[in-house]
Amino acid sequence: MADYAYPKALTGMQDTQWSNFMAAILADGAFTATAFAPSANGSGMTVSLAPGEGIIRGILTGDASAASVTIPAAPAAGQTRIDTVVKRLDRSGTPVIKTVVLSGTASSTTPSAPALTQNPSGVWEWPVADVLVEGGATSIAAAKVTDRRSLSSKPVTSYFTRPSSPVPLALGFNRSTGKWEFHDGSTWRELVPAITAADLPTVPIAKGGTGATTSSDALKALGIFVQATDPGHADGRVWIKG
Repeated sequence: MADYAYPKALTGMQDTQWSNFMAAILADGAFTATAFAPSANGSGMTVSLAPGEGIIRGILTGDASAASVTIPAAPAAGQTRIDTVVKRLDRSGTPVIKTVVLSGTASSTTPSAPALTQNPSGVWEWPVADVLVEGGATSIAAAKVTDRRSLSSKPVTSYFTRPSSPVPLALGFNRSTGKWEFHDGSTWRELVPAITAADLPTVPIAKGGTGATTSSDALKALGIFVQATDPGHADGRVWIKG
């Protein structure tokens, strides 16, 4: 058995060791809902990525401004192909993370997206978007781009005052309210919302309820009438004059 452990004080740490160490803490992904968001406008064979930052195998990557990639020429008429735009980590390259396009295999039936290379000690590809390339196409329409990004996970936190710039899906315990919360990308929400009477369904008698929404109607559903006038005789009915 070859055991290993790192980091260790006063010793060097290789890039792959650091990468694997951080990947065990933070999942690959964009830091915000807009970072690297893919889009196309039908003006050519290009796909644009919005600016932003993310992390891949523990390595920070980002685009300060919008970037674009060119989709390879379309297959022949009658065939379709799925290409995948990825952020590729290659420690032998400069920079170590680049945006590239993986070309799929053209098909006359149902095309499949190309396989990703994900080697913890070598090349690692994180998917940004799939692009459906139709036969003979000379441009990419917006509807042909499928977003495949994920958001990077963050450690669970606790706070008295909510963080001002949380990432989507951030999870924390609000010590001021004593409740668990998560951020949905636009606002903080309670992880387990409070339930009010209005949230509860009306349960029919066949399922153990009364089918009523008021106490008076609930009693009547059980055959108990509390009222001033005689409700009329019926088997199993109880009238309490009141």
